[in-house]
Amino acid sequence: MFLDTKPVILKVADGNYVKPLGKCVLQLTINGRTQPFQFTVMPKCSHDVILGFDFLKASQAILDCGRAELIFDELLHDEEIDSHGIKLYAMSDSVVPARSCKFLTVQARDAQDDTDFLVEGNKVMCINQGIAVPSM
Repeated sequence: MFLDTKPVILKVADGNYVKPLGKCVLQLTINGRTQPFQFTVMPKCSHDVILGFDFLKASQAILDCGRAELIFDELLHDEEIDSHGIKLYAMSDSVVPARSCKFLTVQARDAQDDTDFLVEGNKVMCINQGIAVPSM
């Protein structure tokens, strides 16, 4: 959805410049459909979440200023996702530093406590997020 590996400094509403702490990917459910979206983590912010232009573009949102509405007709479809797989969710939010690995505790909403999982990364999502680079 986003591919931005350059370090950035953001100018915030009060005119100051702020260096983000990093980025994270969160599962966001809109209109009953869950998709991964990348968010920039700020050191201090007056709001829990600010939806910027990158998010609006990636979610294919329509901003109707005349009606003061934000419309999500259809989210991006990823044909690579196996519809028969079980979706796993992180038990807590976590920041993974660049060029590193981290173990996360995950759970599946519909699975028994004693269920074992084989987890495979979504290659398309990893490439789009700048986590992986396709081999030539």
